[in-house]
Amino acid sequence: MQPISIDKLYHFFNPHVGISYNFAKNNRLYASFAIANKEPTRADFTDRYMFSQDDSEPKPERLFDYELGYQYTSKRLAVGVNLYYMQYRNQLIPTGMVNDSSDALNVNVPDSYRCGVELTLNYNIVKWLSVNGNLTLSRNKIRNYVDTLADSPTYGQNLGDMTIAYSPSCIASLGLDFHHKGFEAQLRTNYVSKQYLTNNQIESLTLDNYCVTNLDLGYTLSLPNVRSVRFGITIYNLFNAIYCSNGYGYSYMWDGVRYDEAYYFPQAPLHLLANVTVKF
Repeated sequence: MQPISIDKLYHFFNPHVGISYNFAKNNRLYASFAIANKEPTRADFTDRYMFSQDDSEPKPERLFDYELGYQYTSKRLAVGVNLYYMQYRNQLIPTGMVNDSSDALNVNVPDSYRCGVELTLNYNIVKWLSVNGNLTLSRNKIRNYVDTLADSPTYGQNLGDMTIAYSPSCIASLGLDFHHKGFEAQLRTNYVSKQYLTNNQIESLTLDNYCVTNLDLGYTLSLPNVRSVRFGITIYNLFNAIYCSNGYGYSYMWDGVRYDEAYYFPQAPLHLLANVTVKF
């Protein structure tokens, strides 16, 4: 029942410029630069008391985004590579803690960045079968991170360059798409590398890497008086992987002993979802 009196006015300028060059057949180079600003959310104001010892207020974050890429597109093959560097000022990042509604608590960090490479592929093997995939390799860092969490054992300390919480260094997916007459099947595998739950890079407060596969099957019929009827079934977690895709954690001191507590949201084993879609 805390009193809430917030009256903020933000002035943002979000320009975006880019250049694209087509050369040789089916080849394209591009480069872009953009500035983006984002205001704190209501929760960033109201939930700050849960981790901060002072009466400071959250700041808006500013992003400077630099991108450079190449694409090749033909009738059967499409590939792309995109390099990006995202420089932040006062980025609002998750602390690892959550409020009473399990929403993430965020804190500003003065200097941080995300950079990496994104690779994409789509290849039509034959008319009815294609393979596609993407891979992102990234580095997500806070420069000279000062721990501002009130109950943290390292409160007030400069911990150097730290990995941003909930930021995997590798995300990948690979899929097969099959289409023949009214039948369709899509098999997709997704991989996510290890993630830290906090910004202190504590190994006991991490989400393990995981790999999960889903299979989507469908058959479409053409019937009188309707455009189509599609019967579908999706098999999630086809190989029954045991994994957690999210969680939260924090550290504190009690009677001179350090405690690292982590909580996880386990995902369901193999399960099905059936559906019928009627288009008139």
